[in-house]
Amino acid sequence: MTAPPSEAWHFCALKDGAAVLRDGRAVVVGEEVVHKGQVVICESGLHASYRILSALNYAPGPAICRVVVGDVVAEQDDKIVCRRRTVL
Repeated sequence: MTAPPSEAWHFCALKDGAAVLRDGRAVVVGEEVVHKGQVVICESGLHASYRILSALNYAPGPAICRVVVGDVVAEQDDKIVCRRRTVL
């Protein structure tokens, strides 16, 4: 059984004043990002943290996003990896 989507935190870098994902794509509020490849925590997939201070440990930049995560594949104490993530 798949758990329902839940909220988490994700930091992003800024490029020309706009938040961007690690692959350089712009962060778009309300747009679901889907990872199509293998999902492995610390290696591949869409990462986030349930606690904002945990997310700060992995921040590539100053932009903080509240996100809804879905299809969570793995969890650790300070982070999760999922297949779907939407910025609120």
